[in-house]
Amino acid sequence: MSINFATNGTQKYGANVAYVHFFSDATHNIQLSNHSEHHAISTVFAKKYADTDLLLWGVTPVSGQNAYQAGEFAALSNGDTSGSNYHRKYDAAHYVSPFDSMGDDGIYGTCHWHGYWNASSLAGLNSAGNKTLFLGWKLRDGTSQRPGNYWNPHERYGRIQSRTTNIQIWEIYGNATVIT
Repeated sequence: MSINFATNGTQKYGANVAYVHFFSDATHNIQLSNHSEHHAISTVFAKKYADTDLLLWGVTPVSGQNAYQAGEFAALSNGDTSGSNYHRKYDAAHYVSPFDSMGDDGIYGTCHWHGYWNASSLAGLNSAGNKTLFLGWKLRDGTSQRPGNYWNPHERYGRIQSRTTNIQIWEIYGNATVIT
């Protein structure tokens, strides 16, 4: 079975999904410090094809409430791991905050990551090779708040098991207007 977004055309690849990258973050209890801008998680992946666009899906579990709105973003770069030269999307993140004063035994929150990058129009993403994904936040008002206290909480309380970030980055080719 293949996924095909083509509209009466011949596919270049066997399906519109040319390749899927999987990322599960093995880092637990990432303590979020008070910064107005920070990327807490990053990973490098090897883009297989120059002419594919990138589609991102994933989640990051969050422990502890700090701010209900913290300007989360997902960003991609052409392998630059410094975080200074990349294509940032604020619309690629949705944060469901824990309730006020929720600690490690409270209800956990989630950062939902979802975004689409048209690689043919973005410098550095329109080539094969190493790319870097950054997950983080930037506050518009410059205050020092953060989305939760811990990302990827691990045994923060006696009854709670380990949780981690899981991301899929799809390389897709063809009629992307179907999914955007």
